Amino acid sequence: MEININFSGATISLTNAMESVPFIITGTGTLTSNYIITTTGSFDEGSTFTFYYKGVVDKATYNFNILGTNLTDTQLNRESTIVAVYNGVTWNLNITPNTKSTNWISANDLMTTGSNEVLIVPVSFEAGEQCVSYFYLPYNCIILNARFSCTKALSGTDAGSVNISDVLNATTVATLTIPLSTVLNTQIVDTAVNYPWENANQNTLMSIETIKTTNGGKGLVSMVLQRT
Repeated sequence: MEININFSGATISLTNAMESVPFIITGTGTLTSNYIITTTGSFDEGSTFTFYYKGVVDKATYNFNILGTNLTDTQLNRESTIVAVYNGVTWNLNITPNTKSTNWISANDLMTTGSNEVLIVPVSFEAGEQCVSYFYLPYNCIILNARFSCTKALSGTDAGSVNISDVLNATTVATLTIPLSTVLNTQIVDTAVNYPWENANQNTLMSIETIKTTNGGKGLVSMVLQRT
């Protein structure tokens, strides 16, 4: 059975007598009101509707809703098979793209802007292990915070420091000061680094340097990076 989309808005009600009928949803245009496909009457758990979506819809500021689920812009512009199963309370929709349709996944779907990642680097204040470690950070981000987690107690006499730097711009990103005799599992945190890591490429370097006069102690440095 074909459902031709009324772009002026409509509410289509399905009954349990229509379960065995596959629906083909067609139409191209821009919504000027909400379009809703819903049900009326009672349904048994496991009741199923199948829709073959072939529309091209600009929903503008309105909703295109199938059995309680609002379809996204991407879903409204790609052919797909929609199987709705009643769980006894609501309808669960499984939306599967037509493998012959193009552009189902767009570049925007793959963008990681705004996502958070965690970078973890082991560091040491042991004899012969204090050093400046260099590594690539090849994408733009904001370094939100930095944390030192002690994995081996620091020796007494003096504190240690961990210097995190932007090598290209010769700028200190953060400095974590680790008190002398810091014990295992201690956390030292700078929660407000908020350093903008910009103009990054495959050669952009960060460094982490450990400094302590009296040798002894190890830890992990972690940073939360928010992609920009």
